[in-house]
Amino acid sequence: MDSQFAIQGKDFVLVAADASVAQSKVKFKEDEDKLLTIDDDKILCIGGPVGDRVNFGEYVKNNIHLYKYKHGFKLNTAESAGLFKNLRVHQKRARQSHKGSPLAGQLPTRWN
Repeated sequence: MDSQFAIQGKDFVLVAADASVAQSKVKFKEDEDKLLTIDDDKILCIGGPVGDRVNFGEYVKNNIHLYKYKHGFKLNTAESAGLFKNLRVHQKRARQSHKGSPLAGQLPTRWN
C-alpha cells in the first residue's frame, strides 16, 4: 500500500510519498522515487503499481510539455489540475486506465 500526502502552507507546498514497492506481504524495493518533477514549479506524486505509475507519470509530463510548446505558455495550477483530470477520464473511456493515484503540487506564479 502506498502512502502519499501534500500540505499547502502560506508560502510553501510539501509533497511526500513513501519509497517502498511491495505487493501483498513481499517488499521488493525500499528506495523507489515516486515523485516526478514536471516543470520547475510542478511536481507529481503517483502511487500504485510500478508500471502504471511510471506510464501515467510520463504520459502526464509529456502532455504538459506538448501543451507548453504547442501554445507557447505554461499552465497554471487550475489548468494543470484540469489537464490531469481530462487525461485520466480520457484513459478510462479508452479502456486504458491506469491504477495509479496522482497527487500534484505546484508553486504559485508569484514565486517564479
